[in-house]
Amino acid sequence: MEQNFDILREKGLDVDAALSFTGNDSRYIKALTRYYNAYEKNSARIKNSYDNKDYEDYTIIVHSLKSNSRMIGDNELGDLAEKLQYAGQDKDVDLIEAETENLLTKYKELVDLIEPFVDNSEEDRAKADALKLSNELKSAIEDFDYNKSVEIYDKLSHVSMHASNKMILQGIKTKLDEFMYEEAAQAVGDLIIHLQGK
Repeated sequence: MEQNFDILREKGLDVDAALSFTGNDSRYIKALTRYYNAYEKNSARIKNSYDNKDYEDYTIIVHSLKSNSRMIGDNELGDLAEKLQYAGQDKDVDLIEAETENLLTKYKELVDLIEPFVDNSEEDRAKADALKLSNELKSAIEDFDYNKSVEIYDKLSHVSMHASNKMILQGIKTKLDEFMYEEAAQAVGDLIIHLQGK
């Protein structure tokens, strides 16, 4: 189904350039979704590096924002991020202090604008799979069934999830291999809580 991106065009996004860059409507939607999902982490990193006067990290993150904003068609935000990237490289503190708030405001406005086009269905499916398998794993561990636990663990390790959850999962395997069933079950409980929150 062809998407109607007119609202994005009306707000000044170069949708046609973005479509030629990404390839087609569905890939553009994926790019918009990735951009949207990265907002919380990236905006926090910009604020952090700005507050801590870490101009090296500031330069890296605004460089990334420049490229990603242009990729989805926002050349205005891309240009502002580029200006601040060079300011970071040159340690032009005056320009950084004058424009960072403006950058963050425009970034939030863009994220709000693209929200209706975001498609997290793939991510939601992965999360549902991870939760289902985690609950099965907890039951198998509580039954002291090592072989079944390892079998479910292997399936779970192939499901896409946040890096911090992958680390919890690795810890579960270590506890299983040492036959620490109670601790392993507790760790699966922690994983389920994390999965529900992320």
